[in-house]
This record gives sequence, structure tokens and C-alpha cells, in this order.
Amino acid sequence: LWTLKKVKKILVSAFFSELIVSMMAQNVNKTVCSLIDKGHVILVCPKQLGRLSTPRSASEIYDGKVVTKEGLDLTRKCVKASRGVLKIAKPYNVKKAILKSRNPSCGRAKYMADFFSLLKNDAGFTAKLLMDDGAQVISSDEI
Repeated sequence: LWTLKKVKKILVSAFFSELIVSMMAQNVNKTVCSLIDKGHVILVCPKQLGRLSTPRSASEIYDGKVVTKEGLDLTRKCVKASRGVLKIAKPYNVKKAILKSRNPSCGRAKYMADFFSLLKNDAGFTAKLLMDDGAQVISSDEI
């Protein structure tokens, strides 16, 4: 991950909250545990900020839009979600984030395409917006 000396605040997908608590209890990842102990972590959930249901139908990015398996267009909600995350990050000058991979509203590195039969190397809406703002974003697959 990153050295603690360089990290002020880091965004972490709320998807990991249970995993983080477990890691702290088991002291699995000393860097992540130290980030939490020192109050560096800000948990965010793009899906909730965009008012997307949880759980929801599988979705993917297709032609720049987020659509569900049933053809429902979730793009506006994903854009709203990513802007909400950026709004949270800005006051803290957040420059680092760990986001859930394989998720078009959030992810980094890979997201589901062709409804789970294919992975594409790209970023979801939130990861793209944070990276455009200068943040370094890693995926859940990289920790």
C-alpha cells in the first residue's frame, strides 16, 4: 500500500468495513490497521450515495453507460454517486483510495462486462473521477 508518513486521509470502499474489522481483530495487514487506528480511513459507498439498491441486479459499463442485465440505465445514479464521493474527498484533500474492483459504479482495474463472462481492464465511474482529480486508486484485488 502506502507508507503512513505520506498518507493523510484515504478513501476506502465501505464494502470492506467487515473485512477491515476482521483484519484489525486478527492484525492481518499492519499497514491498513495502522491507517484505521490513526484515523486516516474514510469509508464511502458510491452505490448508497447514488441511491442504488443493495443488492441490485448485475450491471456493466456498455458504450459509456451503466446498464443492468435487464436493460435499466443506471448511469445518472452512478454519476451522482461518483460526484458524491469526490465531494467527500475534496475537503480532506484525499489523494489515495482503495475501491472495490469488478464494480462499474466504483471499481478500479477491472470491471464486469458481458455480465460476468468477461473482465475489462478499465475503471468504474468513481475511480475515474478520483483519478481525474489526481488521486491514486488501487483495487480490492491489489490489497
